[in-house]
Amino acid sequence: MSRKLIRFRDLKARDIVRNWPTLKRWIDDPNVAFPPGFKMGLQTRVWFEDDIDAWLEERARQQSQAA
Repeated sequence: MSRKLIRFRDLKARDIVRNWPTLKRWIDDPNVAFPPGFKMGLQTRVWFEDDIDAWLEERARQQSQAA
């Protein structure tokens, strides 16, 4: 089974993040723990879609427990 790769524009299209500075803060902040993805080229960072989906599910779970 191959894993689907997504780029920043895909994260933006899914309304996950709006800009690179916020994304960088999320990656660097251990409380947010956004998946760092990996570089495919000098100017191209990608993520596995299932890693992003897992992160979203975990965030939703944490927020429902906090409520």
